[in-house]
Amino acid sequence: MSEQLLTANIERVFAVLDLNGDGRVEWADFKTITEAVSREFAVPADAAEPANLLAAYREVWDYVRDVADADSDGAVTKQEFEHAHLSGELSLDAVADLWAAVSDRCFELIDRDGDGHVDQAALAALYRAAEVADAELVAATAFAAMDANSDGHVDKAEFTANVRGVFTATSESMKGAHMLGG
Repeated sequence: MSEQLLTANIERVFAVLDLNGDGRVEWADFKTITEAVSREFAVPADAAEPANLLAAYREVWDYVRDVADADSDGAVTKQEFEHAHLSGELSLDAVADLWAAVSDRCFELIDRDGDGHVDQAALAALYRAAEVADAELVAATAFAAMDANSDGHVDKAEFTANVRGVFTATSESMKGAHMLGG
């Protein structure tokens, strides 16, 4: 695996999760992201989609915290996060599977018309809600890579494969290599 690509993707994931930029990820960050995405897509906080997304995030958080929180303070620092991913303490397959479940729930939330597809505007809205730096540009790059048949839409399988690829891409040409920039 390209160590440089893996490190860059892990840093990007951490940056998205660390909403307040304090160098720590806590359970509250996942709640904040879920609330922001729900607001961006005008989904009531008490609807099934945000609850399902939050439940999937909880699985990710519990696994990452249990493995990566070296000082047991209830938060995962950037250094702990990167070390756990890059050292192999976190199972690559487990991490990818957990994030795939998150991506499925997220897709269900952002696919507002229920047609099984999202467009670049929806991806950009998701990135804005998650406070991804340069959300429009990153979304354009990611969408172009995800939309393999260039039909202007991405289905759930394409979306999930790319989220999984953030943690498994071994080269710049693989799914997920550009999901969060680069």
